[in-house]
Formats: sequence, C-alpha cells, structure tokens
Amino acid sequence: MFLSAFSFFSLRPRSSRFSGTLLEIYRARGFFGFYQGVTPNLLGNAVSWGLYFFLYGALKNYAQGGDPSKKLSIACYFGYSSMSGIAILWMTNPIWVAKTRMCLQYETLDAPGRLTTWGTLRSIWLTEGLRGLYRGMVPGMVGVSNGALQFLFYEEFRNFYNSFHGRPIDTHLNVPEYLLMGTLSKTLAVAATYPYQVVRTRLQEQHRNYGTMTNLVKTIFRYEGVFGFYKGLLPNILRTAPACGLTFVVYENCYKCLKAL
Repeated sequence: MFLSAFSFFSLRPRSSRFSGTLLEIYRARGFFGFYQGVTPNLLGNAVSWGLYFFLYGALKNYAQGGDPSKKLSIACYFGYSSMSGIAILWMTNPIWVAKTRMCLQYETLDAPGRLTTWGTLRSIWLTEGLRGLYRGMVPGMVGVSNGALQFLFYEEFRNFYNSFHGRPIDTHLNVPEYLLMGTLSKTLAVAATYPYQVVRTRLQEQHRNYGTMTNLVKTIFRYEGVFGFYKGLLPNILRTAPACGLTFVVYENCYKCLKAL
C-alpha cells in the first residue's frame, strides 16, 4: 500500500516535476489523496499476480516434463510468460482502467460514489460502455512484453547464479538473493517497455481525447519529444521494482513450503 502512492507520480502528466505533482495532490485531497485508487490497485495486483504465477507455472512445468531442474530456452521463458500475460490482461483490464481514472481525477469535488472502485467502473460502463472498460488494450497487449521480459530476466538471473555456484538451477535461494533478482528484473523490464505505459495511460485518461494510438504517439513526440515517453519513469520504478522483488520472495518461499507438504 505504501508503494502504491507512487502511482500518482507516474500517471499524472500535468506536472513536469515530481515536487509539483506532490503539492498538487496534497492541496486537492490531502494525505489520503496519495492513496486514491489503492483499492483497484490491490485488487488488480492480487488477481493478476495470482493467476499469472498459476498459468506461467503450469506452462513451465508442462515444458519441463515435471523436472524443475531442466533449463528451458529463452524463447520458452518469453513465450510462456507472454501467453500468461495476454490471458490476464483480458481478465483485468477494466480494473486498471478504473485505477487510472481514479488517479487522474483532478477535481477537488466529484460526484458522490465516483471515487469508489465500483462507482468508477459503473460510470465508465454507463457513459462509454464495454469499449470504455477495455481502453488501452492495444498498447496493453504490447505491454505484455513487460511481464515477459521480467520473468525472462528473473529466470536467467537465477539460472546463471545457481550454475555459477555449481548447483542445480532449481536450488532454493535466500531472501536477499530473491529480492535482488526480482527487483533488478523488474527495473530492467520497466526501463525497456515504459513508453507503452505512457501511451496506455494517456489513452485511458478521461480528460482528453487523443483519438487513435498513432495520433497520440505523434502528439507526445511533437510537444514533449522523446523524453515525453519516459515521464514518471523513476517513481514508477520506485513503486514497482521493490514490490516485485517482495512478490518473488513471498512466491518462492510459499512454493517451497507447499512443495514440502
């Protein structure tokens, strides 16, 4: 929940400076304004991560023939994580649209119930229909590469580390090692795919209509240059990388405990 506060800084395009965005949010809604959208964020992450690990683990286990010490190719790691990501995106996109809308409500006063997750989803459904709930799907499909690269980096880091120490690739590591590998893999994945997130967020924003994705890309490049595609990169990494590292720590240790039962 603490790290979710950084969502505002990476999603709001109005202020070019980190401090400017911080002051804008605090003046409009106070301290709790930093946690606006935390409910869909928690819901989306819980559903996404749970299903993602399940689907990816099932595909990976199938490819390994039940032998976790069998090393797969880079194409397999990337392909299976991409397939899992596409399936999860179709299930959870409405939740992420709601989160974006809640984070990008600039007004100090809004309609009753609008700031709740259900109220936001209902408002989108009534005014924009099913199409509104799936805004940003096209760049979102491109963004599946973020998760795919993240899992690819993580698997390769872990395999290389264990092989370097002369151990089977499925050897269980300690908490700091999982934390470091998870955080580093997410940092690299975010840095490589961040422009898509900027495009997707702008498409989901209700305050402006950019038309097509191609027109939006041209608009950002024309008025903000290349750096416009990387606005909010640092707060996004600060929010997602540590959270991802902790997620891998919890997953690996829970997996070890359940496997021992």
